[in-house]
Amino acid sequence: MFYADYFDGKTSTRHRVTVIVVDGVLRIKGDQILVKMARAEANLQSRIGDTPARIELPNNGLLVAHAEYSAVSHELGAVAVKTLAHRVESNRGVVFASLIGLIVAGWFFYKYGIPLAARHVAENMPVGVERELGRYGLESLDKIAFSPSRLTAERKAEIQAGFGELVAKTKLPAGVRLEFRQGGWIDANALALPGQIVVITDQLVEVLGSTDRALAVLAHELGHVERRHGLRRLLESSMVGLATFVIWGDASSVAAVAATLPTALVHAGYSRDAENEADEYAFELLKQTGRAPALFAEAMDAIEAHYAAKARSAADEPETKSKQRLSLGYFSTHPDSEGRSARARAAAGTP
Repeated sequence: MFYADYFDGKTSTRHRVTVIVVDGVLRIKGDQILVKMARAEANLQSRIGDTPARIELPNNGLLVAHAEYSAVSHELGAVAVKTLAHRVESNRGVVFASLIGLIVAGWFFYKYGIPLAARHVAENMPVGVERELGRYGLESLDKIAFSPSRLTAERKAEIQAGFGELVAKTKLPAGVRLEFRQGGWIDANALALPGQIVVITDQLVEVLGSTDRALAVLAHELGHVERRHGLRRLLESSMVGLATFVIWGDASSVAAVAATLPTALVHAGYSRDAENEADEYAFELLKQTGRAPALFAEAMDAIEAHYAAKARSAADEPETKSKQRLSLGYFSTHPDSEGRSARARAAAGTP
């Protein structure tokens, strides 16, 4: 005999019952409950760790025993076998070690597996699909941050002409384009979107002053385009979309992935390695167009001075602090790696 909770399979009501097995007949008895059945109709489930014994009954009925598994199996005439799985499940040391192993494996997958998968997908993604991502992304940014550029047509034309010279020296396929936008809370910034779209804000053009400095920054952005850093970062931040594309090759997941693009671009900076790659790319590209890599150092210095001045202004005027926090700026999306200006000057052969 043993005590158990009885579920009749029709309702979720639990009944406290007594279970007795006599002469091959299983009797379940409780308040206003009396069930009889052949012992062979009751199926004792395999034990899982130290969880209560569960006995499956006909018509979706269930008994959850209060007694030890061994006592229940003896009462039912079943053979209690301690399988390897049960011994492992019941060993707290093994369970703890398995949990630690799972955490470590998850960390390695997050640290190395996802970036590796993102790189593979980015390198093999059809240009048409990537351009759809870029189109979705720019439309989203236009809704939440950007507004039409206020630069003069002459200023745009001058920068556009220089940008064309840079692109002509790259190995990028046709279709690379430059977009001008008023940056809003994104402030002085430049972004490389998937689909070979480069965006530069009016604020950044104003901060840099000269066209050559603007082109130095744009050369850096072309490095991100060439290496598909923006696409890789997007895929890393959208695990579901990445898994869908890897497993099924389903281009319909593009819209879902693109929905994360604005956040991925403006709230998550590039890695140090990605920044260094884009910097080195920019130095070589500037040289190929007859421009000194030192221009990039000048651009970084101008941007840093701009944000230093804004920080001082915010400190002097406390009421502007909340607004200042909304301004992401160039160094939030392009981490200010130590020595970037020095490397640019070294590439140009200047101290």
